[in-house]
Amino acid sequence: MNFKIKFIAKLAFTFFIFGCVSKAQEINKTEVKENNILGLDLTKDTDEKLTVFYSVRSRFIKTLVKEKLQGVKKLDDFIEYYPVNWIEKYDSVVLVAYEGNNKKSLASKNNNLSTSQISMLQSLDYSSRIEVNVFFKETNTINKKLESSHMERSFTIVPKYSAEYIKKEEALIDYLTKNSEDKINLTKVATIKVGPDSIVIPGPLNVLFVVNEQGITDNVRMERTSGDIETDELFQQLIRDMPQWKPARDS
Repeated sequence: MNFKIKFIAKLAFTFFIFGCVSKAQEINKTEVKENNILGLDLTKDTDEKLTVFYSVRSRFIKTLVKEKLQGVKKLDDFIEYYPVNWIEKYDSVVLVAYEGNNKKSLASKNNNLSTSQISMLQSLDYSSRIEVNVFFKETNTINKKLESSHMERSFTIVPKYSAEYIKKEEALIDYLTKNSEDKINLTKVATIKVGPDSIVIPGPLNVLFVVNEQGITDNVRMERTSGDIETDELFQQLIRDMPQWKPARDS
C-alpha cells in the first residue's frame, strides 16, 4: 500500500500592542478612534505601536511515528510509559481509527492486540488519528478493593521527519514579517481580552496548510479568522506564495 507523506502545519499570527516596539507599525490613531475598536486614550500622545508575532508548528500535539507501528503486538510496544504494572485486570481494549470521514472500532480482551487490531494500526495513513481506550481494574490504595478505571490515549500518525522550511525558521519568520506587517489594517482586526486586567488587543489569527510531497504549500485555509477578510486573504496568499519546503519523509 502506498502512502502520501504530507505535513499539516498551523501558522499562528498574534497581534499585540506595546510601547516602543522596534520595527513595529504605527497605529493609525484616527482610524482606531473612528472604529472604536481598541479603546485607546487618544486625547493625548501615545507611543503605542503594533507588533506581530508568528509561530509555525505542526497542527498535531500528540503524534505517533508510523514506523513505530510496524511489528507491534502489545499496547506498550507503541505507547510510552504505558502503566502495565498497576493494571490488575483488563475489561477490554478498544482501538478507534479515524481516517477522513471514516471511523473504525476494534476491541480486544487485554494489552495483547488482536490480529485485526494490528492490521488496522499498520494500515493507517499519515494524518489519521488513533484513539486507544483501556478499560481495566486497579486496586484502591486506601480500601484495597478493585475499582473500574479507564485510560484514553490519542495520537495522530506522522512521518519520522516533519517538513522543514529550506531556508530555516528565522528566514521564514522574516518572510512573513516583511510581507505583512505594513499591510495589516489594525482597525479591522477583531479584538480579544487578555490578562487579569482584561486588556483589549487585536487578534489572533490561525492559518492551516499542508506541505505536499513536492515541498509546496497546499490546502491553505483559515482555522481562526482575524475578523477581517482582507487580513485573512493576505496571510493565506502569503502561505500560497511561500518559498519551497523540504518535504516530510520517513527516512
